[in-house]
Amino acid sequence: MTDTSLQNALGLGNNQPSAAAPVNPDIKIFGAENAPKLANQKGIMGQIAQYLRQIYAGHFDGNMTVRESKLLDPISVGGPDKTQLQQLNTLIGMAGYGYVKPNDKTPLKTLKSHYDSFLSAYKTGLVANPKMTIYDFINGMYQKGQLLDPSTLGTSGTGGGGSKHYIIPPTSPTGPAGVGSPTPTTVATTYDGLIGQLENWGFNEKQLGTLGPRAWKAINSGVDASKGIDVWLRQQPEYAQQFPGNITRMKNNLPPLAESTYTSYVQAMQEAGRSAGLPAGFLTNQEIGTLIANEVKPTEFTKRLTTAYEAVQQANPTVLQALQENFGLTPGHLAAWALDPEKATDLISQQVQEAKFMAESQTAGFNQGMGVEQAQNIYQYAQTAGLTEASVRSGIDTAARYQSLEGSAPGQAGAGLTQEQLIDSQVGGDAGAKQAFDIARAQQMTPMQGGGGDVMTAKGVVGAGFAQ
Repeated sequence: MTDTSLQNALGLGNNQPSAAAPVNPDIKIFGAENAPKLANQKGIMGQIAQYLRQIYAGHFDGNMTVRESKLLDPISVGGPDKTQLQQLNTLIGMAGYGYVKPNDKTPLKTLKSHYDSFLSAYKTGLVANPKMTIYDFINGMYQKGQLLDPSTLGTSGTGGGGSKHYIIPPTSPTGPAGVGSPTPTTVATTYDGLIGQLENWGFNEKQLGTLGPRAWKAINSGVDASKGIDVWLRQQPEYAQQFPGNITRMKNNLPPLAESTYTSYVQAMQEAGRSAGLPAGFLTNQEIGTLIANEVKPTEFTKRLTTAYEAVQQANPTVLQALQENFGLTPGHLAAWALDPEKATDLISQQVQEAKFMAESQTAGFNQGMGVEQAQNIYQYAQTAGLTEASVRSGIDTAARYQSLEGSAPGQAGAGLTQEQLIDSQVGGDAGAKQAFDIARAQQMTPMQGGGGDVMTAKGVVGAGFAQ
């Protein structure tokens, strides 16, 4: 059919669907829930959305919500125009339901046949998911690596007689339809292609060692005519180890990310963690999988990481100094702790707390900073006794008010306390230090022993001092 006869047959200029078009009230093109995210959609699915808007012109309002349930009938007079037909042909071809080539003698009949097959598959999917729109149907193919490259349609794609070229490479060179009736050559080719993909996706030698024999057996048996190699792969335990986020997504009825996309997300998040100085091993594969399952993309993760990093950088400088000087904790370690305090290792959490105690001893006015060993002992005692951070800090402040008990009182050799004893008497749970404190305090309060004026510390006038 020539372009002119095609135009005459279709009634160019009238883009409204014919009144005789088939009706199915259960079918939607977009659905109201997709309208907001499609407004500025980019990439291949943005192109698909544009095709659908033009192909089904008149079927939905400005918000891309279906007004009518009439679908296109490519053969009906007064139906879609030439541009719409070309776009429909491309769309159906990309989905793998056939492509009408220029030399086809009955292009409309062929397109109608392809379109009916497409709608039949879509309606079958509605049984499992009644809310699925045509856009959702095509997007699911895209996510699974089942959309053909439109530039290859009619040459090497469906109907072209050559190998298929996908926008996103499917799991194996044979595509997601399975290998079926395999020969030794196709089995070897499919197996090599699959192993190559698995290596690119980060599967380690141990995983390949356990998965490989099962993959060979599955491919050699043809997998299944209704279950492709990608479906088989996503059911394997090694896949769950490598792509835990996809497993969670599928359990939540979300489409899995294409494995190449997932792998790029993992690499981007790991690089963001390294750049922020996160401790080695902090970002596990399971952690990243949880982020992916919850729709956290690398850009958002980087933003969250940067926010946490900056928050720590603005923390108490005395605490930061104590952490870096005594424990070697860099701002990157602190960013990890701030990003998820419950996730951080016990050691990091403990060292941060100990640094706060050391900083408090300086703030309270002690001349010498608290040592690491004493801070560790206080932390352990606080954990055992159930003391809060505020209680420990209050005890350190109390000890600072009695700095006059450090050193010997006039005429009383050996009556004075060390700074360590003084602090331990209040928050260290040291019975000996507490006893020494009580004795020194009693001696201080005896007038004949020279008890006298108040002591000035960093927090003001506190306690009674010895006469000088």
